[in-house]
Amino acid sequence: MGGEPAGPDCEYASGMRVPVPLVAWAVAWAAASAEAAPPAESPRPPANINARWLRISPNDAASSLERENREVFAARTAVVEALGLRGGQAVADIGAGSGFFVKMFAEEVGASGEVYAVDIAEALVGDLRQWAASTGTNQLKPVLSAPDDVRLAPASVDVVFTSDTYHHFENPPAVLASIRKALRPGGRLFVLDFERIPGTTPEWIMNHVRAGKKTVLGELTAGGFTFVKEHEVEGLKENYLVELAAPSPLSRTSPAAALLARSVAFHDPSGRWGQPLALTWESANPDGEVRMRFDLSWDAEGTFALKGRRKGHLLQGSIPTTGAAEYLVDGRPAREASSEVRTSLVLDREEGRFWRNYFGFLAALPMNLKGESLRVEPAVTSTRFAGRKARSIQVRFDEKGSDLWTLYFGPQGSLLGCRFDRADPDKVGERIEFEGLVEVGGLRLPARRRWYTNDDGKYLGEDRLLPLRQD
Repeated sequence: MGGEPAGPDCEYASGMRVPVPLVAWAVAWAAASAEAAPPAESPRPPANINARWLRISPNDAASSLERENREVFAARTAVVEALGLRGGQAVADIGAGSGFFVKMFAEEVGASGEVYAVDIAEALVGDLRQWAASTGTNQLKPVLSAPDDVRLAPASVDVVFTSDTYHHFENPPAVLASIRKALRPGGRLFVLDFERIPGTTPEWIMNHVRAGKKTVLGELTAGGFTFVKEHEVEGLKENYLVELAAPSPLSRTSPAAALLARSVAFHDPSGRWGQPLALTWESANPDGEVRMRFDLSWDAEGTFALKGRRKGHLLQGSIPTTGAAEYLVDGRPAREASSEVRTSLVLDREEGRFWRNYFGFLAALPMNLKGESLRVEPAVTSTRFAGRKARSIQVRFDEKGSDLWTLYFGPQGSLLGCRFDRADPDKVGERIEFEGLVEVGGLRLPARRRWYTNDDGKYLGEDRLLPLRQD
């Protein structure tokens, strides 16, 4: 490979012509979470747990649910912020009750979005329907559900939320199946419910709530959802908020595809890849000397921009999704630079689009591992990588020839690293070991990427990914 790790002078750089997606790739997952296992038989809720709510009046529901001394209501703003809702999304609240959450959701998603207020209580659904009509909140759509079916259209929502309602599900598998059907690919499920900890949880909750968090997570993963994270929400002490991802056709094709999809769920839990993003990328030699540092960004239209120093020159560039790249070298148009400088800054490779392809591919792993050209071998292998237990899969990119990539994943689906083996025996492949995570734009990206040769393990240097610096 010769010389610089993860850099454009490497053989790797010239060989990587993987399509770089600059539109969001929505996937969902069916791999079960390793953190929770479903019990052999889940406890059932108390008899007639929903009887009161089936006959409750709207005023009584509001008096019961909308109290400042009720933890969930007092923390409602922080809860909504944790969901990360965006304009235009379709959101469903299962067990909407008096509707204080769905009214907040309607503001978050705006007039272009949709909010489904789902409840089994006909009086509450009717009251919310009247409120939506009287206020002109057309995006709010009340739905009368059944005890075992949320009654939402297939693939109709991006986010499903339920607050202190999961323990009211009398038939969790059936309800979860209907939720799974309603979620679009890449959809998310948020469950807010009571903690149930013997010796700590109040007695009335212990008697009222049938199962604790571990059991609930087991039921959710058994129902085809993948655990993404537990959110820390200010003000929640008696309740927890967990986020899960729904299964998709990709995850059903093979164990390897399921593992890959789970990794995407871990690194991009909210489907943010393809949205505006800004970060700093620096590359260091084996002795630690920084040889290249760029500020990188992708805007809403998919235009990629970079600014930083390499080979003693200040390089600025703008590369749209389609069309010509534009560069400045030391503040002057790149066309005025000598051929030697242009070569050292890699301005002409891949019709001027090298930097966009290069950084887009590396920064996007594993979110960009998709497309018709990708071939995923079906098997998952238990192995070790960089001294850690791992599971590995192998993929090939048809358009790159027959180079073989092996990807290594941790227990939660985190990408531990990868290696590529060249089809040409005269060219040496390399491996990249990932370490740490940095959160940038809602993504969990590897913070450090250390490069080694495959044949003799020679250390080539490392890349470091940082939130965009503010100079």
